[in-house]
Amino acid sequence: MNNALNTIFRIIQAQGKENIPVTWDNLAKTVSSDLTGNALRKKYSRWENSQKAIQVVQPVSQEGTWVAFFDLHCPFHNKKLLNAAMRIVEDIKPIGLILGGDVLDMHSLSSHDKGKIAIPGINLGYEYDETNKVLDQIEDYDWTHKVYIEGNHEARHKKYMSGVDNNKLGSALKSPVEALSLKDRGYDIYANYPNDEYTLGDLTVYHGESFSVHIAYSDLQKIKKSIICGHTHRQQSHSESEIDAYNVGAMADFDSPVFNYAGKIQKKSWSNGLAIITIVEGKAHVEILKWKNNRLVFGGKIYE
Repeated sequence: MNNALNTIFRIIQAQGKENIPVTWDNLAKTVSSDLTGNALRKKYSRWENSQKAIQVVQPVSQEGTWVAFFDLHCPFHNKKLLNAAMRIVEDIKPIGLILGGDVLDMHSLSSHDKGKIAIPGINLGYEYDETNKVLDQIEDYDWTHKVYIEGNHEARHKKYMSGVDNNKLGSALKSPVEALSLKDRGYDIYANYPNDEYTLGDLTVYHGESFSVHIAYSDLQKIKKSIICGHTHRQQSHSESEIDAYNVGAMADFDSPVFNYAGKIQKKSWSNGLAIITIVEGKAHVEILKWKNNRLVFGGKIYE
């Protein structure tokens, strides 16, 4: 009886239960004289639900090359660096993009040097508009996968909103995810800083939260797995046996007055750059590119 039921159920599934050419009562009699049409319908519903439950969603293949941009701080990003990076993208044709946090600077909501840095025309609407233009530029390339990870600068929006009267403001002050239309743009969104992270092969990708002179080493000691992050604007790496830690550097324009809070000594430890990550059989192979003398060098080519 079970074999007969499975055969009938698959026929019903293929045709659609609204389109079967006979009544449920007549169909039931082909299985057993003791089976009613109503009982058969209930058995089919349970079978149909069981089929849905066992369907397995195949994981998205991550095999191939990815590009990771950290700390653009739009609209105070390094435009020359971004242009050079996109020329590399066109050459190597990666499958995936990771925006690893602080895509936006959110200077309008900053508590850094409040009242000391006044940049005419800079408000949150302007920052959103300019960042959308940057995303348009990045998305001129046809990415297969796109990942957005929230950084501490985007998280300024939540902090700010916690101190305002939402009944008065309503939805007027859009979040970065909303203002940048990240869902419509097709990003996988990780917007719970500092807790969210993305797993790429055996590599854990997150924005970063702590500061240290030897940040790659100290983070690896705490996390004990292969990691890559931004946040500090430094470029560092540290390896131990089968695990590695990478601090990528930033894609911001350090000459912008919004970074005056750092001072010359701190800025000397900062570097511009990006990461190229290639996944081979589930393992991440990472190359950190440094923006030096207004150029990137990758694969024996110069990108300016």
